[in-house]
Amino acid sequence: MRILAGTRKGHKLRSPKAGRIRPTTARVRSSLFETLKQQVVGSRFLDLCAGTGAVGIEALSRGAKEAVFVELHRSSVHMLRSNLLNAGCEARAAVLGADVLGALTRLARQKRAFDILFADPPYDGGLGQDVLCHLGEHSGLIAGGGLVIMQHFHKDDMPERAGVLVAERRRVIGDSALTYYRSDSGG
Repeated sequence: MRILAGTRKGHKLRSPKAGRIRPTTARVRSSLFETLKQQVVGSRFLDLCAGTGAVGIEALSRGAKEAVFVELHRSSVHMLRSNLLNAGCEARAAVLGADVLGALTRLARQKRAFDILFADPPYDGGLGQDVLCHLGEHSGLIAGGGLVIMQHFHKDDMPERAGVLVAERRRVIGDSALTYYRSDSGG
């Protein structure tokens, strides 16, 4: 797995041989960043259920000001930190080794706000819906004009609305889909 573009283009990232992590494919990352275009430059990026960190590291490579990564599993946190260090991105990154809903609550208490919030939770178990509902109810995490992107299984329907979040587009890429949300409250 490699960084696709930006200052660290071509840099190799470690990924697990097998197991519970399903790294976001290059094709999905390419589609995501093609849609985001220049919105990434100077942004505060939140990568939820970050796994290897490939999406957030790609954002840093493409000009994000900072990225916060949330990942529960210790082995994934170790790999993510290693990827950040090897990519030379650790100075603009923070890693929270915590459950995603707990980390969101902590970030909200700290009054953190992000321009782009990306979540790639496991495709089974309903965590994606829980994360979306939490973000929709705690809209202070979303900076004015901010965007929430949920990666999910292409056959799963994501809600048109979750709290203040309203779906504005959906892109299907292979077995994955990206659903884009904006706040209707102005952030």
